[in-house]
Amino acid sequence: MKKNLTRNLLIVTLAIQTLALPSISYAAPNRILARDRIAKWDYHRSNYDENGDIRIKPSTTLFDTENEGVKTQDSRLPKIYVDEIDYGNDVIIDVDMDSSDSQKWLDSIYKITKVDSEFSDNKKLEQTIQYKIGNNKITLDNKSRAIDSNDVHRIKIYSTGYGEKEILIHIVKTGKNVLSGSTLSYNDVIFKLEDFNYGIKNPVYEVLLDGEVLEGNCEEYHIVSELIRLENKALDKLTPGKHKIVVKAFGYKNFEKEFFLDKNKKSNTEFKKHNNDKIDEIFISNKKTSLDAVSAATKKGSEISDIDVVSSATGSTVQNINLVFDFDLVANAKILEELSLETEYSKNVLDRWNSSIKEYVQEDNDENLYTWMHYQDSINEYKLKDEYLSFQDYLKMGNSTTTKNRSYAYKFVLEDGLLGDVQRYDQVGSKSVKVEEVKDSIDKENIELEAEDIELEAEDIEYRKNLYWKY
Repeated sequence: MKKNLTRNLLIVTLAIQTLALPSISYAAPNRILARDRIAKWDYHRSNYDENGDIRIKPSTTLFDTENEGVKTQDSRLPKIYVDEIDYGNDVIIDVDMDSSDSQKWLDSIYKITKVDSEFSDNKKLEQTIQYKIGNNKITLDNKSRAIDSNDVHRIKIYSTGYGEKEILIHIVKTGKNVLSGSTLSYNDVIFKLEDFNYGIKNPVYEVLLDGEVLEGNCEEYHIVSELIRLENKALDKLTPGKHKIVVKAFGYKNFEKEFFLDKNKKSNTEFKKHNNDKIDEIFISNKKTSLDAVSAATKKGSEISDIDVVSSATGSTVQNINLVFDFDLVANAKILEELSLETEYSKNVLDRWNSSIKEYVQEDNDENLYTWMHYQDSINEYKLKDEYLSFQDYLKMGNSTTTKNRSYAYKFVLEDGLLGDVQRYDQVGSKSVKVEEVKDSIDKENIELEAEDIELEAEDIEYRKNLYWKY
């Protein structure tokens, strides 16, 4: 499906609804202002475009149903390979020389960086890596600060005349998996990962018992910091005898431990999963510890779990937010939903839309905020008469409800459902320049000027468009 289909569908839809109108330019408002509650981390996170600039407003209101989010790859790039690397060793990347462009690409490399893939693809945050090339290999210096940690690093290779080449490298340390507690007879099957350190995210992504992948999220195991506890359904799999547990974590070699279970007796302590993913209590070695943090349990044993450091400090992980929705963006997402052609981005936009409380509607070059509730009520009255009410006609009715309330800070919902950077209210909509004719009796021909005109320059075209005068 062509990516301009949604534009055509929107035009057709509006044309049908406004067939009797001379113009459809005001068939709907430009923006809808809403409020919601979102994670603090999501609110304070900045999102960047491909040039490394902070995103503010949607760059398009269309959705690509064929190649959404897919980056065009340079087909001339050779294949490259890398094995797991022990921490402290240089990273050796092998280059497949079978491609006709392999040698030229290798000789033309001028920069290698680490991408900040954890938070964004901001090119301006990429860190340079020291390297050397020889014997059909690229060697990354282990002393490069960008990769001086045991983790999965996303590497980008720049070569003159070629597209960017990316590869993931996995630098690992060796840890130890030990059994915690004095005995296993109480089914407090707890394992401690020694020499296990990490930052914000717990890197454990998979746990296996006797070769079988266990479900996380408190279904079969639970993780808090360096402790892993087998529980609930996993206990039914623990028969008396010999067993083996394997814990996989990014930045570490596999933690493996064989253990012997005396008998399979249910313990009195059981974790229960709550709707908010919080754990109320945990009993370890008969010591009770209260937790006020988001659980570090992995979901289905395959995802990196998040520990929200904000909640542990403040007790809350969410905050209020004022959102701005572009009407066309929401309309196109709705159309794809009706046609069962949703994309991941369009679903993200509608998730934001459906969870928010709509408050006001706004038109370009109009300082008024019209209340969403009254606007929707007016539309409903017309629907009861089998008539369509355009936004232009709504304004002509003369009984529209406006408000002087203004929130200070807003964030636009972007075309992929992410949020733009914080904007003041006066930056949300463009305003036309106000020019008034001054009528007076001054003799303009003989007036003496005391100063020259002041000229202000701004390179940002969008900024210049939004300038207005205040006297």
